[in-house]
Amino acid sequence: MHNNNAKEPALSSDAKQKPINELASYLDILEGMEQGIIVWSADRVCTFVNRRYFVITGSNEADLFAGQTWDGHMTLLVNQGLYVQEQVDELWENMSQGQTVSAERSTPAGKQISITVRPLANGSFVVSVSDVSAIKLNEDKLASALKRAEEAEVHAQTALIQQKTRQAEVNKLAEFTDWLHSCKSLNELYEIVSQAMQYIYPDSSGQLFIYSNSRDVLDGVCSWGSCEIGRNIQAQDCWSLRRGRVFEFSDGMIKYDCNHVEASDKATSRHYYCLPLIAHGDTVGLLHIDLAIDSKLEANAEMKAFNLSFATRCAEQISLAVANAQLRDELHEQSTRDPLTGLFNRRYFLERCRSEILRAEKQSESFGIAIFDADKFKAFNDHYGHDAGDAVLCHIADTAHQFFIENDVVARIGGEEFAILSMHRTSEEFAACLEEFRQKITGMEVRHYNKVLPPVSISLGYAMFPDHGTHVSDLINRADAAMYQSKDAGRNCVHEAQNKKAA
Repeated sequence: MHNNNAKEPALSSDAKQKPINELASYLDILEGMEQGIIVWSADRVCTFVNRRYFVITGSNEADLFAGQTWDGHMTLLVNQGLYVQEQVDELWENMSQGQTVSAERSTPAGKQISITVRPLANGSFVVSVSDVSAIKLNEDKLASALKRAEEAEVHAQTALIQQKTRQAEVNKLAEFTDWLHSCKSLNELYEIVSQAMQYIYPDSSGQLFIYSNSRDVLDGVCSWGSCEIGRNIQAQDCWSLRRGRVFEFSDGMIKYDCNHVEASDKATSRHYYCLPLIAHGDTVGLLHIDLAIDSKLEANAEMKAFNLSFATRCAEQISLAVANAQLRDELHEQSTRDPLTGLFNRRYFLERCRSEILRAEKQSESFGIAIFDADKFKAFNDHYGHDAGDAVLCHIADTAHQFFIENDVVARIGGEEFAILSMHRTSEEFAACLEEFRQKITGMEVRHYNKVLPPVSISLGYAMFPDHGTHVSDLINRADAAMYQSKDAGRNCVHEAQNKKAA
């Protein structure tokens, strides 16, 4: 049986020495660690600190030693500016709740250190301090490299976007140019400019001005965006026309508005271009583009310069197109107008008659053609001279131009003979219109060299499509025959052509 009263064997001296030797061994291990180590007891007293701690932190050994209290050490660190009291209070609150706490700070020598506080089972704490300067340096280098890579990527993307934008603008300009040079008239061209500029600069507004025939003012011919076709302006109202080059109104050394800019717009911050339209060495007009302010564009000097360059190229294409259209209109005017009276000539009159026949046939409508001439004009010329005769013809032409409506065509088809193409009138309406015109001619007063010439009368005949013919030659011949009926009836009267069957 087991004897409870038996004495326990006595420990040998080696056995008693063993815990002491193990403790010494543990302390040697702690002293040899790469980290600084601090042990705080449950009652907030330092029980151990290794020398590595002082090497890492640069602290004085008098600042921390076995037996120093937590409050005393923390007060010292606060006084040294390494912590603030709120941080100390928060740290102890987390520690007292048994949490592992990690933090980083800089030492007075500039090192970056990492501090970790771990709770132990008996309520004490172990603090480990590591030098992470090299790690932080590598992290900073890596972060810097990543930032440079991101910046390079952003730059590449920006360059790609700019390149795509430029290519898109080049395509727009090519399409714009093609449309401009395909226009048959100035009115078509102005409409194309209005639509194209709204498409090219979506948020912009602007206006196109063209010099009048008198060259003393510029007429507003089209606009886009919030702009409306404005009043006539003079060349001195615009800095670009004064200086003979592109004017850009934006942030710069001098900001001075053009006089043609509306007063309401001058109070707002804007960015606009005024570009003179110059073709074949002659200034034909002005292009005004008021841009919506884009902060990205304003900050990007390269894109801003490209934007101005593109606007300049648009202005160049508009200049050439306007000059070509004006020349084309001038040549067409010369080829279709009578040089003495300014009325249309015989060739244009015949072309319009043929076109009107096609239109009337499709729409089952009628129209009229009238022929008239000045009575006894040869005798008038022989007696008063050809200058006086020309004056009479010009007065007849002016009266006809003012009397007949816009859709009617009045032409001088030879000598003292004139022709009228009248749309949208019945035979009775056309006869009444011609009778009223005859009376106006009879009552007109012609002065020549400060002398009043004798009154002039006209004889008229007219034919209606399709009652008197379905071909131009038939209608003109029947109207001409009707005019001679007026001559035979005593002149100064109107006769309708005979019906086809009656003829």
